[in-house]
Amino acid sequence: MEVRSLRENLWVTGPFSVMISSAAGVVIQRSQWLMLPDPRIPDLSLEAAAVYFQLGRALLFQAQDTSDFLSGGRAEAAAPATQPADDRGKASVTKEETVSGSNQGDDGKDGDQSEEEGEDSGEASDLQLAWEHLEAAKVIWAKDGARNAERLAEVHSLLGDVGLENEDFEGALSDFQEAAEHLEAATLAQEPTIDQGIALARQRAEILYKQGMAWQFLDNAAEALSATRAAVEVLRGLETELAGMGEGRAREAADVAALQSDLAQKVEELQEAVREQASTKDMVKAALRQLTGGLPGQTPAPPTPSFPQPSSSSAPVQDLGTIGRGTKRIVLQPTQPGSGAGAAGAAGAAPPPAKKAARSLEDLMGA
Repeated sequence: MEVRSLRENLWVTGPFSVMISSAAGVVIQRSQWLMLPDPRIPDLSLEAAAVYFQLGRALLFQAQDTSDFLSGGRAEAAAPATQPADDRGKASVTKEETVSGSNQGDDGKDGDQSEEEGEDSGEASDLQLAWEHLEAAKVIWAKDGARNAERLAEVHSLLGDVGLENEDFEGALSDFQEAAEHLEAATLAQEPTIDQGIALARQRAEILYKQGMAWQFLDNAAEALSATRAAVEVLRGLETELAGMGEGRAREAADVAALQSDLAQKVEELQEAVREQASTKDMVKAALRQLTGGLPGQTPAPPTPSFPQPSSSSAPVQDLGTIGRGTKRIVLQPTQPGSGAGAAGAAGAAPPPAKKAARSLEDLMGA
C-alpha cells in the first residue's frame, strides 16, 4: 500500500488518526504524510497546524516509550515500524554486518558502541522532530492567539514535555507557564459546557503537576510542593462538582478521587524533601557562622590565643659574663648616645677599662 493512498484514506477517515495495516505491515511515520503535496492542506493553514500537532505528539509519545530518563535506564529499542508485526523483534543481520562484526574482535565492543550510538541518534531524532512539528503548530496557531488559546495551551504543554525529556527543565517551566496562561485565557473567553469545563479543569491540574515535576528536577522542593498542592486543590474542586451531578458522573468522580489520592502522596514526599532542604541550609549557615565569627547582632567568637607582641625598652643591655669556652661576651652599648639613665646603668654594671699610658719614642727605640 502506497503512502499516498494511506494519506487519502487518512483524509477521508480523519486526518488526526493513525492507520496501521497489519496485513501489509505499513505504518505512517513522522512527516511522510506532509512530504506529499496536497492542495487541500497549505503549509501554514490551520489544517496543517493540526497535522503538525498530531505528528509531534505521536513522535513525543514514541520517544517517551523508548526512553526513561527518570531512572536513567533505557528500554529496548522499538521494532522498526515498517516491519510486519510477526517479524518484529527478530534480528536481521546482513552478510556485510557479519563480516564487519567478526573483524572487531571476540568481545564486540566496537559493535556495541555503534549500536548504542545508533540508538541515541534515533532517540534524539524523534525528540527533535517532535519539537519541530510542535513548534510549527505553535507558530501557526499563535497568529490568532485569541481564537486558538486552548490549542496553544495544549501545544505548549507538549513542548514542556519535550523539555523534560531533554532535561531542559527551565525551558519546560517556561512552556508550562505559557500553557497555563493560554488555558486561563481560553476559560475566560468562552462559556464552556459541562464536559468542556471538566476537560479544562483536568488539563489545568495536569499542567500544575508537570510544573511541580520540573521544579523538583531543579532541586526546588518548595516550588514543587506549591504547584502540586495547587493541582490537588483543582482536583478537589472538580471532584466536588462531579459528585453533585448524580450517578451519571460517579465513575468520573471516582477517577478524579484516585488522581487526588496519588497527588496527596506526592505532597507528603515533597514536604519531607522541603524539611531535608531546610535542615541542609541550617547546617550550611551554622558552618559559615563558625568560619566568619558570627553574624551581625550575635556574640562574636572568642579571639584566638596568640603570642604577646615584643615591647621596646630603654633599659641598657647588661653583661652576662663569660660563658662557653671562656670567650668574653660582646657588650652591646645603647644606640642613643647621651642617655643619662642608660649611661648610668652601663657604668654600674661594668666599669670601663683603664687607659694604657702612652709609650715614648725612647721606649719604642729601646725595644
